[in-house]
Amino acid sequence: MKKLFRRIKKYKLWLILTGFTIGCANVGELTGGQTDSEPPLVVKTSPENRSVGFTDRKIILEFNEYVRLNSATQKLMVSPPLKQQPEIKVRGKSVVITINDTLKSDMTYNFDFGDGIADNTEGNPLTDFNYVFSTGTRIDSMQIAGKVEDAFSKKPSADILVMLYKSNQEIDFLKSKPDYVCRTNKEGLFRVKNINDGEYKIFALNDANSNMLFDQPAEEIAFLDSMLITSVTSEIKTDTLHNDSTGIDSLVTRRMIKYSPDNITLNLFAEDNLKQFISKEERKQPYRLDLLMNKPLKGKANFEFRGISTSIEDYMVEEYKVKDSVTIWITDSTIYKEDSIYLLVTIPDVDSLEKTIQIKDTLLFSYKKPIDKRKKDEKNNTKVLLAEAVTKGGILHPKRDFIVSFGTPIMSFNKKAIHLFMRQDTSKIEIPFDMKRDTFYLRKYHISAKWEEGSEYTILLDSGAVKDYYGMACDSTVFSFSTYTADKYGSLIMTLKKVKSPLVVQLLNSKGDIQRETVTLKDKKLKFNGLMPGEYRVRVIYDNNKNRKWDTGKYIFKRQPEKVQYFEKTISVKENWEIDEDWEL
Repeated sequence: MKKLFRRIKKYKLWLILTGFTIGCANVGELTGGQTDSEPPLVVKTSPENRSVGFTDRKIILEFNEYVRLNSATQKLMVSPPLKQQPEIKVRGKSVVITINDTLKSDMTYNFDFGDGIADNTEGNPLTDFNYVFSTGTRIDSMQIAGKVEDAFSKKPSADILVMLYKSNQEIDFLKSKPDYVCRTNKEGLFRVKNINDGEYKIFALNDANSNMLFDQPAEEIAFLDSMLITSVTSEIKTDTLHNDSTGIDSLVTRRMIKYSPDNITLNLFAEDNLKQFISKEERKQPYRLDLLMNKPLKGKANFEFRGISTSIEDYMVEEYKVKDSVTIWITDSTIYKEDSIYLLVTIPDVDSLEKTIQIKDTLLFSYKKPIDKRKKDEKNNTKVLLAEAVTKGGILHPKRDFIVSFGTPIMSFNKKAIHLFMRQDTSKIEIPFDMKRDTFYLRKYHISAKWEEGSEYTILLDSGAVKDYYGMACDSTVFSFSTYTADKYGSLIMTLKKVKSPLVVQLLNSKGDIQRETVTLKDKKLKFNGLMPGEYRVRVIYDNNKNRKWDTGKYIFKRQPEKVQYFEKTISVKENWEIDEDWEL
């Protein structure tokens, strides 16, 4: 009996523990569920949103859930701007804004929080929320809207300040803060809300130092030449509303309010304000002096060796198309054997009024021969760096030259020691060619021939075929490549209509690299032949000064950047296919 009693007690205890465990498990069970994707809701504001006669120093926003700040102080945009940014703090389900500045009388203020407030759990941001109040007796309701885009790429510009200045004041964009302000969204769109009715000048600014002033050389800006006049119109619009349950259509009348202007386009650009200077100089080899500029040169640089008697035959100057660097090749060994070389460099620049000035700088180029324990042969041959104009896969366009680039300037080449072969069936035949130095680059040479479509070629440089100014010769080098047949390429015909100014027309590949370029002063049918299959875009630059390049703007001269326009769609070029497009400018 005792044993049976003990068994019953153990069984009861087991039931109690099991029930407790199951109960605990039920209480703590993770049920999952849908992720919260809703932003917090404002359930109450104090003072009430859109209040008039506002005199408070604190604003309290109450939400339906706990919230957190996401750089809210930096993202808060107050219009008109305040001298001191308000303080923002979280208190549970509330956000408290403290105003530490004096508010203007009879003025409507708009507090735009951007995405600076989010729910505490998932971080869903509150967007498109504005707290508005007036220190006067009414709320100003006028609006100006539009977009900001990069003046050259035409891509939307996000997080850019858009600033309005009243027309009844002397506007100094460099020293005066705006009367109203807002910030562009990710699509570059903006809307300046709650402004007073009137005339305004509009500017955009990529504000590098967050002071709402155009006072940094690298800051991007945009402006309109004309004044903006606010207006509002309303119209009655009637829509047809269909009831699915009854199958009966009914007419719904609504009053539509439109604020203007609402389609402003501001072209953002950076002025050419950087002062020209030499950012780096080096002497990797005794006979080579390299100078890197902080920006492309506006003209030709001049050089003078100090303390050494030189003539123009003693050195060569190699410039680059981008004009942001220069290489000086010294050919006189009595000069480049010097451990230290002083060079007076004169580079052109322009002042703030765009007048040409000359900047002089004396540079020291030192060279110390490195200790090479392996004692390499001093007569080690020059290396051929690369073969340009051959695309990936070893394909040369039949209308282009084969280009070879060498490591040092070439003094001479023996054409008899350079051979061009074309494969015919199983054999190779040697064919004639021309070889000329590039008109711009000292170390590039063009090899041209009557390339046949769908053929294989080999270029052979015999050892010693090419010699530089420093007693070195090339190794035996072989280049192999081929040409496609015409049906591997596509063509584009672009007909330009209503051309009213000089245009630079550029054909771009999918990476934005210029593939073809031409100029025109009138309506023209352009044909781009021999295009590799792929995606292309066409861009035109309105070349007002006819210098064949895009020029930026200058605010003090009220000069806009040159207009840039892209064809409305991407063009897909296919093999053995001709595409015909019309573009009315």
